[in-house]
Amino acid sequence: QDEGSYLAVNPYLWQASLDKLAFMPLASSDAKGGVIVTEWKKFASNEQLKVVVNIYSQNLQANSLKVEVYKKMLKGNTWTEATPDEKLALETENAILTQARELYHRDVMTR
Repeated sequence: QDEGSYLAVNPYLWQASLDKLAFMPLASSDAKGGVIVTEWKKFASNEQLKVVVNIYSQNLQANSLKVEVYKKMLKGNTWTEATPDEKLALETENAILTQARELYHRDVMTR
């Protein structure tokens, strides 16, 4: 069955997002709503990250995708919210878009 028949969002963006976030534990994913949320994951002794991906449409284009990367820093014995990492969010968006385009082109070439 065609992936697009049950996904409310672009299937290539959806798959690429799951692929790129595979190294992080998922808190939730909603294919109909186009939302993927990871759990917090420790990347350094004093840093944790959480990623939220929103896919807004069936279109395979940059404005169909928004990635947010939240950060917590360890201060003393307490994890505190830090400024979201916009640079890493943009890098993640670009990586997802690149992979989504590769998946699309692979499918087109095999038809």
